[in-house]
Amino acid sequence: MKISKSCIHESALAANISTKGAHVQRSVRGGCAHFKDLEIMMLDGDEEMIRIRFPLLTMQIQVADFVSLAEGALLNDTIIDFYLNHIVAHMLPDDVTSEIHVLPSLFWHRLRTSGRPLEEFTVMDSDPEACFSKECRTYVNFWVEKVDIFDADFIVIPIIEQQHWMLVIVCSPSLLIKSRNDADKISTNHFSSLIFFDSQQQDGDCRLVEDVTETVRQLFAYVFSRQVKYEEKGKEMFDAGILRCILPSNLPQQQNNVDCGLFILEYARCFLLRQPSVECLNSGTFDFAATYPEFHMKNKRHEIQKTILSLCLNAEKWSGLLEAAEISPESR
Repeated sequence: MKISKSCIHESALAANISTKGAHVQRSVRGGCAHFKDLEIMMLDGDEEMIRIRFPLLTMQIQVADFVSLAEGALLNDTIIDFYLNHIVAHMLPDDVTSEIHVLPSLFWHRLRTSGRPLEEFTVMDSDPEACFSKECRTYVNFWVEKVDIFDADFIVIPIIEQQHWMLVIVCSPSLLIKSRNDADKISTNHFSSLIFFDSQQQDGDCRLVEDVTETVRQLFAYVFSRQVKYEEKGKEMFDAGILRCILPSNLPQQQNNVDCGLFILEYARCFLLRQPSVECLNSGTFDFAATYPEFHMKNKRHEIQKTILSLCLNAEKWSGLLEAAEISPESR
């Protein structure tokens, strides 16, 4: 299955891949990613470097995707999807047995460009199917037929809003479902947590956080309503109030306009490789810096580039791209 690039990147990321002198330049949000002239006769941005199969996703990485890892570029959706899946498939230590599902970045784009404006309704008083268009529901159905998202320990959702990458990790979504016999019982000890990671946090700006949280609630409410409809789970009910948003304190912040994608990948790597305790999440407080003092962004672009090349059967063919990338001294 070939994963097409999201239209948000086709318009937001301006790529100029020229065969004259094989010079590659990609402009993003006022910054430019530069590659030096390469000693390659032809460079086709659509040329496939690698095709890789993950448990829930088969994807290809093209030259243009690799270029988005150059200094000064905003990472595109293909690189985000690749590395998040790579973390789960290839980097988790043996003692991590959690069930983790990564949703593709296009998933969020479909949710946010579908249906009525958020301010018109909430999951508490609306038909879940009314939240999303038929096209969006078809796309969501395609994914939830592969896995039961309520059975996962963590759901990883990459988000892009106005060319800025953020990350949501939903913890213990199964807690959003409870028996109708327990409908009147209020749990004070166990919550499903939505961890919201943003490398450009702004104090006092709660609207985006509220919108993202509500969209996630709508998604899970819709999936549950679909399960009730087709699996006759009439003895259970969805409790949106169990989902609690947590903003990590002391979260490392980006210092430019283009490294947001790198930051969410490193947030995810730290979190998934050494997951916070249930007690930490239930407390409603999450000090990221204290939990992950080893967090750093040094040479992350180069690290991901080398990871991709290590998976290529013909890595020698593309080694010139890695050697020609202009890596700033600060990132070495």
